[in-house]
Amino acid sequence: MSQTVRTLPLRRRRVLLTGVTGFVGQAVLERFLREEAEIHVVVRGRPGESAEDRLEEVLTRAAFGPWRDEVGSAGVARARRRVHVVGADLAAGLPALPADLDVVVHSASSVSFDDPWDAAIRANVLGSARLYEALAAAGGDPHVVHVSTSYVQTDRTDLAREVSVAHDADWRAEVDAALTRRVDLVTRLTAELTAEGPTGDPRAAGRDV
Repeated sequence: MSQTVRTLPLRRRRVLLTGVTGFVGQAVLERFLREEAEIHVVVRGRPGESAEDRLEEVLTRAAFGPWRDEVGSAGVARARRRVHVVGADLAAGLPALPADLDVVVHSASSVSFDDPWDAAIRANVLGSARLYEALAAAGGDPHVVHVSTSYVQTDRTDLAREVSVAHDADWRAEVDAALTRRVDLVTRLTAELTAEGPTGDPRAAGRDV
């Protein structure tokens, strides 16, 4: 993915955004709406709420207030026709992506400090891997911006430049370990609850107390 911002074509840019329901992603989406870009957004649906519905709700938020006031309802409707929703859970994989993307801004992640380990791994590691796999399969060469956190640079307090971080971590092994740990834990807890009987009382299963 060798394009730089300076070498991008002068035609309407085609961009792919993740994380548009989040704090950073909303600001990024608002900027691209202003520049008349053709926008593809990856949004995960929820039970009772489709990916399209989630995007509609996002566009009503305060972050888009000044833009809505400037362009009016007709401008919002025109802009909405430039936004194409890709309904997907990143960690589960994506459908085929356009091959002519110019820019990808990836900011989808879990920023909760108390997420279960497997949930954090799925969102932040597996989700990113699946996105890059889909981009490679599309065969394009977009300029990719990966928004990460300061914690990638561990406990540094000085200036951290945007360069590759040296590490010896095997991300595939980390993903496998996290997902396996959840399965093992559920299996163990299920076995313990079954042994305790339907009332949760060990005596119901004939166990000494």
